[in-house]
Order: sequence, then structure tokens, then C-alpha cells
Amino acid sequence: MERQEEFNLNNSLSPRSTTGWVLVWDLDQTIVGEYSDQRRLDSEELVLNPKVVELLRLAVEARDKDIVSAIFLLTNNADDFFIKVVELTLSMKYKKNYHSTVFDYIMSRTHPFRAPPEGDPPKSLREVAYMMGEIGQPIDNLAQRVIFIDDKKDHLIANEIPKEHYIHVSPPFTKGSVDTTDYSFLEAALKTKKGGRRRNTRKRSLFRNPFQTKNGKRRKRNLKTRKHL
Repeated sequence: MERQEEFNLNNSLSPRSTTGWVLVWDLDQTIVGEYSDQRRLDSEELVLNPKVVELLRLAVEARDKDIVSAIFLLTNNADDFFIKVVELTLSMKYKKNYHSTVFDYIMSRTHPFRAPPEGDPPKSLREVAYMMGEIGQPIDNLAQRVIFIDDKKDHLIANEIPKEHYIHVSPPFTKGSVDTTDYSFLEAALKTKKGGRRRNTRKRSLFRNPFQTKNGKRRKRNLKTRKHL
């Protein structure tokens, strides 16, 4: 049964009462080049944005240090197989240092939580709050914790989070292009340890399936109760 809870996104808790940054990444023309150019490519031929690859490596490291609470992929791409190839490719790049997947949760265009509208489904705090719930993370002060990275600058979430937390990838990443985006806020955030509860440091399975199970039910992760610092 589809979850119907409403999420309280505007609480009065201070930024210090958090569990860390929440990074929300787009896929096409942010992490990888244009989907239409590479949907039939294998992992060795993917056109990955080198700047983003390095930032994701730093993000995974920051997650292990409790600086980051969650790393999400929120994409309007509907090709779940292609998305899995990208995730596996990134995970393999980091496997010498990190025995884990990159993304804590993936929400594609076809995810049942996203009612199919005309055009692209929205990207908002509602989707982020849902993903936090799925991995057992609190949503305290969520708007102040989210850093959103996308090649488009007009998503709904732009009106819900601080301006500097919305990183517009420019120009949109394509094969042969040079990413000139200002990532300074994100780079500084990945070095800043925020107060709050420790995240679960249990290692994630490299081959975790982030999509639907065969019977259509969502996967749920068993997380240990986090202890206060």
C-alpha cells in the first residue's frame, strides 16, 4: 500500500539539531552526459562528469565521518537498468576504499511515490522527506540540511531550500563539455561536521538493489537505533 503520511518540513528546530547534510543529486547532464547518447553503453563507456565523480567520492567519505546523513539520487530518468549501471559504475570506482553503494536511496521517474503528471514529475522536499523515511532517518530541519545538485534551475525545491543550497550545474554536462559550476558551498559543507545523532556506520552491500522488489513492494532497510553524541 502506498504511503500517505504528510511530512512536517517546516519545524522550528535549530540547524544544530540535525544528523548531517542530505545530498540530493540529479542524474542526466549532472552525473552523466545526455542519456540519449549512452543508454545502450556499458559501464566502461559511460560519460561521467569528472568533477561530480570526485565530489561523490568526497561525499561518501563525509558520510562515513557523520558529516553527511544521506546521499540520494532523484532523477526523472525512467530507465532503471541504466540508473543501476551508473550506480554500479560509481561504486566500483570507489570500492578500493569504500565497500558500499554510493546512494542511500534512488527515486527514478517510475517510482510509485511519484504520481505520473503531464511532463516531468516535480522535485521537491516531499520526495526527499519520503526517501529519508525509507532509510530510517529523521527529517528534523530538513530544508536547512538539503543540498540539491541539478542541471536545471527551476525545480520546485528551489523555493523550499536556501538559495546557496541549490547548485545549478552549468553548463549541463555533456560529452566533451567542461563543468564550470561553482561547487564551493558543497565542498565546504563536506568538510563541516554538523551536530546531532550519529549515523549508522554499518557497511552497505555493494550490490544492494535500490528499486522495486518482484512483488512491487518497496525495500526497507533495517537500521540500528542511532545514539546521541
